[in-house]
Amino acid sequence: MLLRCSACAAELEGLGNDVIFLCRNCGRAWVMEDTLLPVPVTFVARLDRPGDRTARTGSRAVVHLPFWKVSCRLTIHERVSRRRRSTERFALDAFRSEKGLVRTSFPETDETYVFPAFSCSRALSVGVVLHSSPPSLLAEDDHVLGDYPALVGGIVSREDARSLSRAVAVGVEIDREDFLAGIDLDLDISGEELLGVPCVLSTHGFGLPSNGPVIPFSSMEDVKDILAFNSVVIPGVESADSDDS
Repeated sequence: MLLRCSACAAELEGLGNDVIFLCRNCGRAWVMEDTLLPVPVTFVARLDRPGDRTARTGSRAVVHLPFWKVSCRLTIHERVSRRRRSTERFALDAFRSEKGLVRTSFPETDETYVFPAFSCSRALSVGVVLHSSPPSLLAEDDHVLGDYPALVGGIVSREDARSLSRAVAVGVEIDREDFLAGIDLDLDISGEELLGVPCVLSTHGFGLPSNGPVIPFSSMEDVKDILAFNSVVIPGVESADSDDS
């Protein structure tokens, strides 16, 4: 299936399972649903991480990876927590009568969740970390026509991104200092945007800007294809994701 940018008619490139495509000529992004639909995209400024070393002698290899940025209005109708951890199983009636539970509710808040748009077994935990300790995701200066970086590996559809944003919202609550017992929340999503994030390569994974988390190669299903598409070779990657092969 030949895919072309609806804006400039340039051919769109990607991996076999991709549903997200970037036009490297004009910089517009598209998501495959019933047809190709436009989606806003922002390229994040590159910030080198001190001490990173890569396979390219005398330089730091950078690969742009696609992330979803979902903006929403969060309402927590009820949040139930315990004062201590519990491994017991509770029936609904027993849970409601359990002693020591703390029930709270929170007013609406505006939230933004950022998480990988590529296949990653740690997508939810990365989303929680990026919400709690967000790295610098400053917009990059404008590119010139035909000078946009590759952005491949995006297999998370817009519909899946909405579901994942809800899961990340729950994960943020689980990550708090108390012990979450139950939660009733609603997300009113106001917008989705793609981020092209410049990740610095190490021998073990992709490092996000400004000392953000490192995403291990072993957690990424398509890491070999992503590296190959970007013409980057990292020694040891074959053994790093051997469990998936």
